[in-house]
Amino acid sequence: MRNHYLLAFLQRELRNHMGALHAAPAAGIALAAVFMAIRALDVDARDPALRMATNRFDAGIDALMGLTGALLSEERLRVVVDEHPRWFRFEKGSHTMTLTVRQEEGFPSDPADWDTQGFVTTHQACH
Repeated sequence: MRNHYLLAFLQRELRNHMGALHAAPAAGIALAAVFMAIRALDVDARDPALRMATNRFDAGIDALMGLTGALLSEERLRVVVDEHPRWFRFEKGSHTMTLTVRQEEGFPSDPADWDTQGFVTTHQACH
């Protein structure tokens, strides 16, 4: 799926799940993280093998649940609250991707800027 179609799909899913709260900055940043994970890990966001974690308990959690179908109760989604900058971790098989938000205020809206200006990205492959 081309990037603009994927983005439109994710935005629609987010609006349907969250209503007016889809415009919360934390929700938009979570959408960007899911978009990046889909592309980097070549995975469907609703794949039951995709696991994720984040360090904030706010609208970003609601966005992750709406975009991925993950639930806290099934342990596909975990929250590890800490004082570090906002981060998201996605795991699929032996691959782990961590996205750390560079700056929440003024987070870029253009997906072309998410990798360079929005997040610091680290990848790890465990064998």
